[in-house]
Amino acid sequence: MRLSLRQVEAFRIVVQTGSVSRAAERLFISQPAVSRLIADMEESVGLKLFDRARRFQLTAEGRQLFREVEQAFSGLEWIAKRAEDIATFRVGHLRIAASPALALGFLPPIIREFKVAHEGVSLVSLMRNSPDVAQWVANGQIEVGFAALPVNQSGVRLKTLQPLPAICMVPKNHRLSTEPFLTPALLADEPIISLGSESMLRRLIDDAFARAGVSVLSSVESMMSAQAAMLVHEGLGIAIIDPFTAVAFQHPGLVLKALHPLVPYEYAMLMPEHAEPSRLAQAFIETALKRGKAVQRAVEEIYGELPG
Repeated sequence: MRLSLRQVEAFRIVVQTGSVSRAAERLFISQPAVSRLIADMEESVGLKLFDRARRFQLTAEGRQLFREVEQAFSGLEWIAKRAEDIATFRVGHLRIAASPALALGFLPPIIREFKVAHEGVSLVSLMRNSPDVAQWVANGQIEVGFAALPVNQSGVRLKTLQPLPAICMVPKNHRLSTEPFLTPALLADEPIISLGSESMLRRLIDDAFARAGVSVLSSVESMMSAQAAMLVHEGLGIAIIDPFTAVAFQHPGLVLKALHPLVPYEYAMLMPEHAEPSRLAQAFIETALKRGKAVQRAVEEIYGELPG
């Protein structure tokens, strides 16, 4: 049996319109062409579909086949509707992941803006350390990742973003809150809320202090910048943390200060190496890039013009 979609479409429209002439108008072909399509279909299926003596009334077999045709076209219309929904971001699913500082300090405003623009899209946001985020991207478990550098993972394409400097978070009533910027020498005798020893930013801060001949007086060690910011609010010391968390956790009782020498916080967006991001992922990436620019402007207000 050689049955064409054009034959089935002609059959359906003749039944819907009740007329070969009106079907021809809908299909933008001649009436003889519609009649030929119907005759070819009857020959293909081996059934008489219309009683021509009764002005193209369906036969019993024709009615039965028409029910099947309607079901098939309903399925096609559903597929077309879903395709339109996907194309216009009315539906979809996106999985992202980020290291803790970025998951808590960077992503929330991005997710909010993305969801406002794409209400029908479901989104899963996961938080893991940077190596795990990179591995998930490489394995295809997530579409977009955000991680602190360095990242040494095969199968991952990095979009490295401009490094932003670490920021000192100081209680507003602290004696150093009026200083134009802070240095290791000024912080020499201050209790510092330090990041965990596994943190690359912590190692860079320790190196900066060591070069200045100052030891970090670590009063509390926290694995996450967000907790360090809250501990500053509790009056337990001064924190030197990533710029995203510092900007996100600003509070009237806290002051953000530049640290000199500058200690860079390097980060990147991660995508699978051999797969282009979906249109949905690309929309999220664009939102993230816009947020990154906003944080950069906020940091420039603290530091002045940033190098690079």
